[in-house]
Amino acid sequence: MTSETYFPIIWWAEWHIYYLKKKLEEQGIEVILYTTTPWTSKLDSLNIIRNEFDKISSFFSNFKQIFTLSKDVDIIHSHYSYKLALVSWLVSILRRKPFIITQHWFWLLDPQYSTWLLFKIIFKTCRYFSMKISDRVISTSDDLKGFCLKYVNKNKIIDITNWYDDTIFRLSNNINKSITNWLPTFITIRRFAKKNWIHILIDILSEYKKKYWDFKYYMIWYWALEKEIFLRIKEYWLENNIIHIMNSDHKELVGYLNKSDIVFFPSSAESTSLSCIEAMWMKKIIVASRVWWLIQLIWKNEERGYFLDLYDWTSSNYNCPMKISDEKIILAADNISNIIESKNGNIEKTNNAYDFVKANYTWDIIAKKTIILYNDLIK
Repeated sequence: MTSETYFPIIWWAEWHIYYLKKKLEEQGIEVILYTTTPWTSKLDSLNIIRNEFDKISSFFSNFKQIFTLSKDVDIIHSHYSYKLALVSWLVSILRRKPFIITQHWFWLLDPQYSTWLLFKIIFKTCRYFSMKISDRVISTSDDLKGFCLKYVNKNKIIDITNWYDDTIFRLSNNINKSITNWLPTFITIRRFAKKNWIHILIDILSEYKKKYWDFKYYMIWYWALEKEIFLRIKEYWLENNIIHIMNSDHKELVGYLNKSDIVFFPSSAESTSLSCIEAMWMKKIIVASRVWWLIQLIWKNEERGYFLDLYDWTSSNYNCPMKISDEKIILAADNISNIIESKNGNIEKTNNAYDFVKANYTWDIIAKKTIILYNDLIK
């Protein structure tokens, strides 16, 4: 198994890889994970090999090492569709081994942060060939499946979504407790990328504070828009309301979720939101934008949470603006106030969310589906 990024970098795809490897090994399957994230992590287990891929010359050292490691394997399974996936695909051809890619959003969609022409050419070339010649593509959401169809026939695509760890994400300590009206507590667990719209949530919370009351907000993560977000926080005088946590492992994250009343997902684009599934399992109140996979989780008539209608689209849109209209901001702030007041509605929705996740999302299922795919390709 190969992946360009892995712990100690913590995005949700890294947790996907961690749990998939763990569950496959519990089923007696030996998994070698090869990653080009060079730093070690306290979560590292056996059979993790780290290298670097920071320049063109690194191609040959990675190719040589993967070629050597793959001598006795049955399948080469890559995550993402960029440099390391291309190397893995070349090795699979020479070794005559089946080649699978699991697609998360990262390294599938065109990067929004680089204007370097050579990078774009290399990226698109790696993505095209590693996808086109793969034996199977695992899509982790219907949204990403649509992007995969640009490169491969639908018969090649297998749907295996993300799941949650029920041994860590246990029921919250404040289940069904009324929200403290004078100080509701909010949380987001989203990177500071444009599509996650934390900058817009800051605008909405500023309006909420101005019209209603005070609040506490755990803002977990960092990334590209950090400067813009903190400029808005300062402009709106929200420094005392917001606690910024740069990063958090799962056990720490559970602690912050337990302290929170509402979990926000204001994204303009969303594939499989593992963090939303985990919060639903903990019976947290979910307030999300009405886009793609979040609609599948919350459901159309808000059976399992609440929607904020922030956008003029429901499919994923990664090219999103930095501002929305004052009318939408005011409406969103009003809706948040109504949600805080809705005790019985909150209990019903969180119970529905818990039952839905319990019935549909566990890591044992993803391992069984992956093993079935492996066996089909090995025959």
